[in-house]
Amino acid sequence: LYGRAGYVNLDDARRHTLDGLALGAGAEWRLGERSFVSTEYRYTDFNQDVDSHAVTARVLCLLFVRVNGTG
Repeated sequence: LYGRAGYVNLDDARRHTLDGLALGAGAEWRLGERSFVSTEYRYTDFNQDVDSHAVTARVLCLLFVRVNGTG
């Protein structure tokens, strides 16, 4: 489990600048030796009565494993 907080500055295509606070929380689970799944929720509160809610989900499968040789 993890949390995040930060400041966001966004310049859009219409030359508007939005500033605000970004908050989020998420979790990651190991499915196997080389695979993981995670989900995250992000909330951004911009300063001009504009806000954003986003949910993401990711699946990660490691295809290569580096093995340190001794010689």
